[in-house]
Amino acid sequence: HLLVKVAHGSAEINRSVDAMREEIKGDTVGLDAEWNRILNSRGIQTNRGKIQWIQIAYRNNDNNIRVLLIWVGGERSVLPMKLRLLLEDSSIRFAGNKVSGDLKYIAEDFNIGAMKAVDQKKRENVINLGTYAKNRGVVNNANVKLSLLSELTLGKAMDKSLQTSTWTKELSDDQKQYAAID
Repeated sequence: HLLVKVAHGSAEINRSVDAMREEIKGDTVGLDAEWNRILNSRGIQTNRGKIQWIQIAYRNNDNNIRVLLIWVGGERSVLPMKLRLLLEDSSIRFAGNKVSGDLKYIAEDFNIGAMKAVDQKKRENVINLGTYAKNRGVVNNANVKLSLLSELTLGKAMDKSLQTSTWTKELSDDQKQYAAID
């Protein structure tokens, strides 16, 4: 069962992170981030915008999967304290496809010195799913797309078309669904 919570303001984000820490089963969370793509006149991505949303997925004590969709966009230049402390916590394992890149961008966009000082690929508590799958013979190349990884491991292709949508403070139901699954 998948339960999704959207958190916007600093107080709500801090409360949501505290609640997650109280009900998390185990020490591993899924992490992803969404940002707007900067495209050239031919529609080719030339850069990325600042991170707008951070998704954190975890299994709770009732064995349900919970997903926090956390709005960090707009004029925000620092993350709420509880979220920043969570991201710096070496006792939490962060898993995701190319998650070390997401953590690097989070550190850069929100000037988190402790995270910027460390190569995110070398953090022992960071699990890049492509590397994990390659080390287990599932794929030949660790730089695999999540849609293929999903198809190979779960037998179900993942629609990534909303990845390039505009990520604003108010998400459509389709964006919420995409972000939760992603």
